[in-house]
Amino acid sequence: MGQYQSRNFNPVNYNCPVCMASKKLPNIAGRFHLINERECKCNGCNSVFDKERFYKPYTLNASNVRSEEPAV
Repeated sequence: MGQYQSRNFNPVNYNCPVCMASKKLPNIAGRFHLINERECKCNGCNSVFDKERFYKPYTLNASNVRSEEPAV
């Protein structure tokens, strides 16, 4: 299948604001690769962004998360 792809084909990341500004056909399989603890890089345009813009923080132990109101 790779032999039929154009050599000038650059996938455009659907979630990247820089890629979407190019008005090219988006690729929903676009990814952001982590560079370090604070930054990630788009695989379409190679732009670097703050990680918090695309990655949500998570809790290691969800049982420690408490709601505002106590359970009855």
